[in-house]
Amino acid sequence: MPSAQTNEEILIKAQKQAQQAEARGDVPEQIQALTDEADAQLRAHEFDQAEKLRLRVLHLQEEHSGKQSLAVSDALLSLGWFYNNLGHYERAQEALDRCVEIRQRLLGQETAPVAEVLNALGSLEENRNNLTLAEAFYQQAIAIREKVLGMENPDTATTWNNLATLYWIMGDYAPAQKLFTQALAVREKAFGPKSLAVAATLNNLALLDSSLGDYDEAQDYFQRALAIREARLPADHPTIIKTLSQLGLVYVREGDDARAKPLLVRAVEMQEKTYPPDDPDVARSMMQLGLLYDRLKLHDKAEPLLVHSLETRRRTLGAEHPEYAASLGALARHEHEQGRLQEALPLYQQALKIDQEALGDNHPDTLEITADLAYLKLELGQRDDAAQLAHDVAEAQQNALNGVFTFTAERQRMDFAKTIEPCDLPAALGDADLLAQMVLRTKGVVLDSLLEDEAVARAARDPDVRALMEKQRLLSARLLRAQEDASGADFSDSPGALADRKQMEKEEQQLEASLAEKGIGSGRTRRALATDVSDVRNALPKDAALVEFVAYNRYTGHLGYEPAYGAIVLTRDSPTRWVELGPAAGIDVQVRTDQKYMRKRVREAVLTEVLRKLEQSLCAPVVAVLPPGIHRLILSPDGNLNFVSFATLLDAQDDFFAGDFDLDYVSSGRDLLERSHATSKSVLEHRRMVIFANPAYSRLSNPAGESGPKVTVREDDLLASLPGTEREASFLQAEAKTDGMAVQVYQGLDASKANLIKQDSPDALHLATHGLYLSADDVPNLPPGLDGSRVPAGQAMSRSLLALAGASVTLQDWKKGIFPPPDNDGLLTAQDVANLNLDHTWLVVLSACDTGGGEAQAGEGVFGLRRGFAEAGTQNLLMTLWPVEDSGTADLMQAFYREALRTGDAPGALARVQRASLADVRKKSGLSEAVRQAGPFILSY
Repeated sequence: MPSAQTNEEILIKAQKQAQQAEARGDVPEQIQALTDEADAQLRAHEFDQAEKLRLRVLHLQEEHSGKQSLAVSDALLSLGWFYNNLGHYERAQEALDRCVEIRQRLLGQETAPVAEVLNALGSLEENRNNLTLAEAFYQQAIAIREKVLGMENPDTATTWNNLATLYWIMGDYAPAQKLFTQALAVREKAFGPKSLAVAATLNNLALLDSSLGDYDEAQDYFQRALAIREARLPADHPTIIKTLSQLGLVYVREGDDARAKPLLVRAVEMQEKTYPPDDPDVARSMMQLGLLYDRLKLHDKAEPLLVHSLETRRRTLGAEHPEYAASLGALARHEHEQGRLQEALPLYQQALKIDQEALGDNHPDTLEITADLAYLKLELGQRDDAAQLAHDVAEAQQNALNGVFTFTAERQRMDFAKTIEPCDLPAALGDADLLAQMVLRTKGVVLDSLLEDEAVARAARDPDVRALMEKQRLLSARLLRAQEDASGADFSDSPGALADRKQMEKEEQQLEASLAEKGIGSGRTRRALATDVSDVRNALPKDAALVEFVAYNRYTGHLGYEPAYGAIVLTRDSPTRWVELGPAAGIDVQVRTDQKYMRKRVREAVLTEVLRKLEQSLCAPVVAVLPPGIHRLILSPDGNLNFVSFATLLDAQDDFFAGDFDLDYVSSGRDLLERSHATSKSVLEHRRMVIFANPAYSRLSNPAGESGPKVTVREDDLLASLPGTEREASFLQAEAKTDGMAVQVYQGLDASKANLIKQDSPDALHLATHGLYLSADDVPNLPPGLDGSRVPAGQAMSRSLLALAGASVTLQDWKKGIFPPPDNDGLLTAQDVANLNLDHTWLVVLSACDTGGGEAQAGEGVFGLRRGFAEAGTQNLLMTLWPVEDSGTADLMQAFYREALRTGDAPGALARVQRASLADVRKKSGLSEAVRQAGPFILSY
């Protein structure tokens, strides 16, 4: 990579060669030397000198070869790119128009040189914000290049890359991702993985992933691009500076201000030294640094940067350009945050007008400005205007989710959903109807979209879809088996194995995305996003209320927010009600305290206090708005409220909340639309129940062909045996047979992972075993694949497990750093569970300890076993929120099954049995025992 001194030497050499060629009358040599000199001047940021040299080259070519020659067209193309990059668009237009006219006349319409100019014209119109015209030029160039040069040609890949960038600017992410991926593959093959062309596409993929909320992937792409550029370019090269600034912006979006600030400061300082003062990249970096200073409440530092950015963009880009609108919006937020509302208003309005005309109503930039303007209007008392803007925002958010879900895999859907905050603005307005619509359409929308994709794919007759499904199944199976080392015994964490696993994970994501595109595709609305509140209302029984708890950000004014909880209350005949429950910080402390007290003995007065506080925080405000005649509550928790057993909470009279209402749990009110609560008993007759009980944790079956069990750990190591579950299994076997159901029982060594995986949608599946949520403290050494790297919500789906035969053996091995093959290791992860076939399973019961644990994510439920069983297709899932004694569990399970099999109503059965059990045990043994024995059970459908 030439240093500044090397570039100076190149410049001197080129000047000397030009003089010598001119003296000899060697025009071609003189032109080449002048071109080299112009390039050197450009690298030195001597733009005026570079311009003079390029104009001289053009004039020499005109004199030497003729004004209509191909040589002149080459000079015009170089000059057009030069002016385009400097923002001198009219001059660029003049040069490129002449160039394309010459080439079309001399070579014809469909030739590679003509496509080269069309590509340049596309870039010019993109920079001028004539996006539709830019798209047309790029598409013309692609059509010619694909026909003339082929699909593997780097020039074809260049225009793919450019068109993809345009689509990213337009917010059309699906074709952008497809074209970037195509371009990257061709460029890596043509130039090698460490080429500057590859770095450019990696950088663009990073920008796309950042827009999708996939910040980890964006950072990875930026770092790869930066490594290539820093190895091959000087430290002050524009592309390096731009990447630093863009990486800093990703950190800002993640809320990592400490990592963002040095990068953004460095970018601005470097650009101010080397760029012209009116350069658009300088204005962009200044705006981003100004936004960061505003986040840090350093408003005095922010203002000059934001003002300079605004003025520069107005001069260089014009007053109708989206980047000028971005600066208007940044300055509007600056004023808004400081309470200068009247000053912010015209800035927001002007920015919104530009974005709507240039980018459209659904573009992310338009959406952000619209939301902030709505908050401002609300503070100004212009409620009707704010309400209209809120409805515009809601529509755009739903369109954005629908669009992204048509081409992305689960992890990307999760990441993008985090960037959408559908409840915040309606909650600030107190608009219960709009809030109900957004909650019912967006709560759990990622999980719903995955289930929808699977259902559509399974129903498809298209052989391509079937082939994709089979390929995905095989790849998932490979991923669930960690790589073995050369001995075939232990999992490998070698660089090669890790790279292979990462490649398989990427392939799996691509398959998920392909299935989504082929199944739902563009132009169709996701079923969740088409939910009508009136349909959910009509699905409610007359004596029931749906309580949709909402974790959201409560607006505190001046663009300030605090995490909070609220609840939407929906009944069949009464108006929708919105109830604010209070700051999340205090309520989450109460939930954690409740969970802690369920795991240790505390004085009854202490337990009573926390149960009363939770009832006062979560239940009393909801009960206060219920219309008369409501006896049943259908609860849809959110965030950490998923870990609350509402039945155990105590009202003002110290009665259990379960005594006041029948309680059901749903993931979302949408679940009511596909459910019949009164499943008739006849539906379950002559069907099948499968029972797993008292697994032999300390014994592991030997591989096929070897006899006898392998005993490696003491019976009491790690996992306590559950002899009481054998009584549970015996009762269930007898009860099910009485009810006409076929029964299969697996106990001891037979209660194995292999036997569970092979089950094919039994009507009832009873798993009387431990649920685990492993941390590094529990087991310091975890095998590759259990580190959470491929899990949407951190580590929860790979750290949540069911213990089966041999589980203690495996856990003991893990502590030693030994990782046996996972095919039958006795530990079934939540990700394994998601791959089970339980599409027609009416009931799954997880009757042992902590099976409802995991990691809660606002708006998307709990990532753990409960999500795994939902993805597998389970209709009703009974689980526990804290440890239970297997002897006490057996009695409650017996009563539950009698009632559930008698009525076919599993949720109602648990509500009635739990209510009776809480009261009975409290009367006999006190509050603490009642809560511990009968309280942990919840049933979700």
